[in-house]
Amino acid sequence: NMKRILIVGPDFYNYNKSVQDAFASIGYETKVISYIENLVRYIDIIRYHYMPKIGVNSFFNGYKKKINMEIKNTFDRFLPDMVFVIKGGILDKDLLSYMDNTIKVLWMMDSVKNIKGIQNTINDYDYRLAFEKTDVEILNNNGVPTYFMPMGLDDAIYFPKYYKHKKIDITFIGALYDGRKEFLEKLIVDLKDYNIKVYGKYLSFKNPRTFLNYFIKGFRNSFTNKTISPNEVNEIYNNSKIAINIHHGQSVYGCNPRFLEILGSGTFQIVDDNI
Repeated sequence: NMKRILIVGPDFYNYNKSVQDAFASIGYETKVISYIENLVRYIDIIRYHYMPKIGVNSFFNGYKKKINMEIKNTFDRFLPDMVFVIKGGILDKDLLSYMDNTIKVLWMMDSVKNIKGIQNTINDYDYRLAFEKTDVEILNNNGVPTYFMPMGLDDAIYFPKYYKHKKIDITFIGALYDGRKEFLEKLIVDLKDYNIKVYGKYLSFKNPRTFLNYFIKGFRNSFTNKTISPNEVNEIYNNSKIAINIHHGQSVYGCNPRFLEILGSGTFQIVDDNI
């Protein structure tokens, strides 16, 4: 019989679908459950900054309970041989115990330090895979056997395309943390004669200066204040002469998916010294 695998992960740029396709290509029957990971972040913002003590916790707990029930019901119907969990902070300990006779694999696509709630359940998996070697060392030293597994790319999405004349000189695509913003702002000012494009959420109410830069200083010519689909990302990389890659602080010895996706597109990459 064909082996069955249930994939559970955050709804993040079609990664669940890419993982599903990879397992399907080696003969697994697959099913995916996606959940909204950023709900955790939005709830925290509301709780601490805007509307404290209005039952925000109960709202998040209700969503978490709903997702866990969906996973349990799907598990009962599908009867998988393996449950492959990406990040996993949303899964309850009781649910993992319920699936005790099935192989459970956790893939920590972020550092274990940044996955909310994972410390309570990390021992309930049969196998743990981490993209960051420092996490592997910390967990192994604490008696939690963990294996190093680098990030990957979906080569059905990221591949070279031919552009006779590339329109973009320098591009960056990704989350715009403060350090990245400062670096890219300086790049735009210092290399004002070059066509520099940055894709990500730049405008921030917590940082009014971004609105000044965007609307008064003309940064909107470089910053596109939105997230874009993986297929668009590949088009932009292919139409760029140089792609910039700046790692998050959690990456010490592990590379981010962007490192491999830019390689897959065949674009020249300038990357920081994490690799």
